[in-house]
Amino acid sequence: HPQRHLVLQEACHGGPCYPNSHACMSHLLLEDIARMKTRWPERLHFILSNHELAELIDLAIAKGSRMLNLQFRSGLEHQYGDAADAVHEAAMEFIGTCPLALRTRNRVWISHSVPANVAEDGYDASIFARDLRPSDLARNGDAFRLVWGRDFRHENAIAFGKLVDATIMIHGHEPCKTGYMT
Repeated sequence: HPQRHLVLQEACHGGPCYPNSHACMSHLLLEDIARMKTRWPERLHFILSNHELAELIDLAIAKGSRMLNLQFRSGLEHQYGDAADAVHEAAMEFIGTCPLALRTRNRVWISHSVPANVAEDGYDASIFARDLRPSDLARNGDAFRLVWGRDFRHENAIAFGKLVDATIMIHGHEPCKTGYMT
């Protein structure tokens, strides 16, 4: 289906662990995504999420008494041994190429999340049209605010939608037992 596109997000820090270990296997999913991206570079879109950003900037994440970054790196060590650092570096290069968001011709916006308090605090939408700076990725930077945001209030969605010229926004970052919510 050459007209179809696949959008993926949040591959790191989840899923199963290697048997008899706390080493996370999610690096295997990231590797699968990288392979698909090389096969379908114009149709596979892996957007930046908070977990990938955390790996990229070495920001520790703990969830449910699990140190997710440590488990991710342990998974690399389990699989690649002495080459784990080189594989991690290559994975970070790949993550560094992830777009922050996608916008379709019909004004549908797809991102991992939306920044909080857009109407009150503003947001630098130029981030979507330029190369990212280290300050964008750091805490309170605009890329950081985008992927870590959980402000799904109607007013915030309206403000952000106007800012990015979107009439429909699709995001993740929120567990949903039914698969989707509107």
